[in-house]
Amino acid sequence: MFGEFGSENFIRDLCSKLNVLIYLPGDYVIERGNIGREMYFVCDGLVNQIAIDNKTWVGRFYTGDYFGELGILLEMSRTIQMQAQTFCLLNELKKEDIDEVSKSYPKVAAGLRQLADEKLLILKNFKNLAEDDRKTLKFCGVIDKSIGDT
Repeated sequence: MFGEFGSENFIRDLCSKLNVLIYLPGDYVIERGNIGREMYFVCDGLVNQIAIDNKTWVGRFYTGDYFGELGILLEMSRTIQMQAQTFCLLNELKKEDIDEVSKSYPKVAAGLRQLADEKLLILKNFKNLAEDDRKTLKFCGVIDKSIGDT
């Protein structure tokens, strides 16, 4: 996500802010309704995106994937739940750390604001689609699997 801004120093500074967290199978990483103040990078394990019924998984995040970016970019309540299916090793990045590091990189900060605006527009359009259309777009990869992950 941050690599598209082309600043290795920015990424290096962000990496110094990462917190390593361990989750056991069944632990909730993100709970619906909480304000998004952090995002996560899966270092090892499998995390499920849980549907509103609290049983069905609608997305899976593997080693190398990340989630929670919409919550920190848009400062919204989480609309989904994320649950560890296996033993998981995650890196957590807090919004306050992104904001702090971004102050030293004005071009990156502008890029993050633009990305947030784009994600918000996609999210608004996505929520206006019929359920079957949303499923089709996600399945085909037209819409990122984390859309709805605020």
